[in-house]
Amino acid sequence: MKRIEDLNILILEDDRIFAEVLSRNLSRVGLDMSKISIYDSIETEDEEFINLKPDVVFLDLNIIGSSGLDTYYAAEPIFPSACFIILSGHNDEQLALQCVEAGAQDYISKSDASAYALLKSIQYGLIRKKQLLKEKNYVKAFRYSPFASVITNGICGEVLHVNDAYERLFGKPTNNVAQNVSFLKKENINAGSGDWFISVLNAKGEEKMVKVWAECIDKKEELYLYKISEKEPVVS
Repeated sequence: MKRIEDLNILILEDDRIFAEVLSRNLSRVGLDMSKISIYDSIETEDEEFINLKPDVVFLDLNIIGSSGLDTYYAAEPIFPSACFIILSGHNDEQLALQCVEAGAQDYISKSDASAYALLKSIQYGLIRKKQLLKEKNYVKAFRYSPFASVITNGICGEVLHVNDAYERLFGKPTNNVAQNVSFLKKENINAGSGDWFISVLNAKGEEKMVKVWAECIDKKEELYLYKISEKEPVVS
């Protein structure tokens, strides 16, 4: 993670006076004023704005040309790797919470935007953003893996996701995939790996069981990632 003085900050705020106060408060906790950019709209063709690569974006939801939740939805794709901190007025705290639910990392009340509060929000937001990007990369790697894979909730748990390679090999999972995935021989399980029966649909659209080998290759808290290898052909 970057040192606080090396962070690039973007303030999207149409109240210039407040934006400058925010900028000065950020400088009090070690941020470099030369790395802080202030804009009052995302609807700009300014070349410097287009080429910005902020680590943190402080976003007022009501700026020139945009308002409400739409402002976040419009700004986030422009700076997808940035940590977004919503600047909340006294009348739009609920809206700020909706932005956090939609993917923003934090929100802070404009009336409480002290230097210390800003620093804590940045530190917390960067940690959340790093975790979010890690999870997105994990899901992307899982989805596009050349190996048939599933994610389950715990060992022998419910199947939550199957990837594209799984669907190419076995077809789309049936409605009963979670209930019909089970270990054949629990006594042979080694770190979650073992023989499974899984439910698939044959060419006639009939539900069939097929025996596979499931190898646990990763674990994130209670989520288990299994590589699936066919042991017996699907009945067609």
